[in-house]
Amino acid sequence: MQTTQDTAMKTQDELEQLGLDTLTLAQFTGTGAYYRISRRHLLTDGTKYLAEKGECFWMMDAVASHLSEIGTEDWFVLIRVQVSEGRAIMIYEDGNMYEQPGISNVMGEIWKGKADIISSEFVIDLKTTSNIEEFKYSARKYNYDSQAYIYNQIFGKPVIFIAVEKGTNKTGLFDCSDEFLDRGKEKVQRAVEVWRKFFGPNKTEDITQYYTKETL
Repeated sequence: MQTTQDTAMKTQDELEQLGLDTLTLAQFTGTGAYYRISRRHLLTDGTKYLAEKGECFWMMDAVASHLSEIGTEDWFVLIRVQVSEGRAIMIYEDGNMYEQPGISNVMGEIWKGKADIISSEFVIDLKTTSNIEEFKYSARKYNYDSQAYIYNQIFGKPVIFIAVEKGTNKTGLFDCSDEFLDRGKEKVQRAVEVWRKFFGPNKTEDITQYYTKETL
């Protein structure tokens, strides 16, 4: 979600003269009081100081207005302000990371992955399915168990799958049992063993003996 506001541009020197330098703002690590700007929203010492010195109560009002709209009573919301050519763009984020790549050593080999969503607690992977009631069987068929194990190792968080049924948009949320992860771990172990036979430093098999190469 984002909103824009025309605002007077100030240089870095002007901001520092107003007392909005990094060292001054860094002193606000808590608050001694709260200051009401709406029925449900309060400012801390730091945000009140910023609003007064930076003449940006409009920004605090905009934040309060949008938080009321999206209902973030129990959420952590990150708000980034981008200022360009006299216009401020406020971008509201939920604190999650999206399309996040990762790399780690798993069972002695380097594995890479890209998580759809990383929240504060979980790695969330998005899937589609032809039948939401049979997704647990599809998860085994398409090796989502090994993916869950690998992503757990790479990103260090439990993995959950959100599946959407094609055609109906029925949605299911599936967490991973220990049994599911153990089965994935076993598959990964077997995959590592096979890879090392053909491509490891002490390989014992010649991959060229297992396929035919011809010119058409």
